[in-house]
Amino acid sequence: MTEKTTKSVAAEIREEQRNALKTMSPKQKLAYFWEYYKIHVLLLISGVAIVISIVSSIINAKDQVFYAMMLNAYGLDSDYLSEDFAAFIGVDTEQYYCYVDAGSALQVNSYSQTDIGTLQKIMAYTQAGDLDVIVSDSDVFTQYSESEMFIDLRMLLSEAELATYTDHLYYVDMAVIAAESDAAPTDPPQLTEAEQAAALESHRHPEAMKDPVPVGIFLNEAAFIKSTGSYHPDYSQPPVFGVVISTLQPKNAISFLEYLWTTEPSATTE
Repeated sequence: MTEKTTKSVAAEIREEQRNALKTMSPKQKLAYFWEYYKIHVLLLISGVAIVISIVSSIINAKDQVFYAMMLNAYGLDSDYLSEDFAAFIGVDTEQYYCYVDAGSALQVNSYSQTDIGTLQKIMAYTQAGDLDVIVSDSDVFTQYSESEMFIDLRMLLSEAELATYTDHLYYVDMAVIAAESDAAPTDPPQLTEAEQAAALESHRHPEAMKDPVPVGIFLNEAAFIKSTGSYHPDYSQPPVFGVVISTLQPKNAISFLEYLWTTEPSATTE
């Protein structure tokens, strides 16, 4: 078929369509239009929706000033804590994003789908520089501290400020971590309850370490923890505070430590 013939056939089809439309009722015309052009309409609607979503996200986006995860906490209301801490540091949450995630859980012995989701969240937020603080029970904290997750608190606190927490500092021995990083990976040993307690206690004693670095604060004496009972009542796995090494908000991270240490919130339960 020649190009001329093709054009002639197309013209005839269009003429037939116009004549057919002239005899249709408005309802029939709408049905005809939908039958032949519904894909185009749906694509257009989808495109408009995407544009609206992008524009809305840009307009409504808030600069992040703080994000913390309180892993394995009990009965805490994330929204209340976020608003309460925002007020503590004088941040308007209508303009800035300040959030304390008190609903995430993580176990170190066996990973469920929930645990895997939490691990992925921590990894993604850390890589983006969006995660400022982790508070967790000590077994989780120990695992992350051995991966050099937390910043040396001497970089964030003056000697006088650090002295406030002298009896509550959590140390790691960087000499041991460096040696283990050079060795072939092995499965962690299975410790008895007494051995676990001794291992935990060792993090309080820098004098027994070659290269002690304070990376955390034991929070079992913090006003917030004592008033809310949000971690193990017997403190066999006491909560520990640490500032994530990739934080972009170190000042607010330390303010959160002060908040936890001094504040007795009035309404933290869910």
